[in-house]
Amino acid sequence: YDNLKKFISFLLSGNISEVITIFLAMLATSITPLRAVQILWMNLVTDSLTAMALGVDAPAPDIMARPPREPSENILSRRNQATILWQGMILSLGSLAAFFIARYSLYPDSVGKPQTVVFTTLVLAELMHSFNLRSERLSFTESSFFENKALLLALSTCLALQAAVIFFPPLMRLFGTEYLNAAGWGLILACSVLPVILIDRVKVLLRKRR
Repeated sequence: YDNLKKFISFLLSGNISEVITIFLAMLATSITPLRAVQILWMNLVTDSLTAMALGVDAPAPDIMARPPREPSENILSRRNQATILWQGMILSLGSLAAFFIARYSLYPDSVGKPQTVVFTTLVLAELMHSFNLRSERLSFTESSFFENKALLLALSTCLALQAAVIFFPPLMRLFGTEYLNAAGWGLILACSVLPVILIDRVKVLLRKRR
């Protein structure tokens, strides 16, 4: 039951972040931050592999300390829906920041480079976000990184595939990606890591308040 919720929450929070990023970026500019083929890649490859790995995750360390759930409880309760929404919004903040900084500061004369920045930022953020979803209450630092070997394999595979898309010329032409300089990669790392850490801290804060 927990793993099914993780599977659904991961896919929905990732999709929400993509929708918000595309909508707000296009509302503010005349440029789409992601190509259609890049969205398809995320939904069919990176998101799917990671979600399936979460579906076989080990029980959370605090599972026996929880009260029994109501048999009539929906798999996506209102609290789960709210969690998915705010997590997706935080992920989108990172990708939007990456887009506007890349578009107006780092690569003002390019369209492909800002799209590559947003594309890679979202992929990395969603992959790292999978560790946040291993427990509804616990910080990712309180769970073992090596317990879910399927997740580690999925992440390694997705990273290798993403590297091929942004470094292998035939795939670069297909996906419309371009080479980035050190500043671009620094922006990607900052805008993918910080939202994931923020989600983790908010989750811990909400646990303490409850």
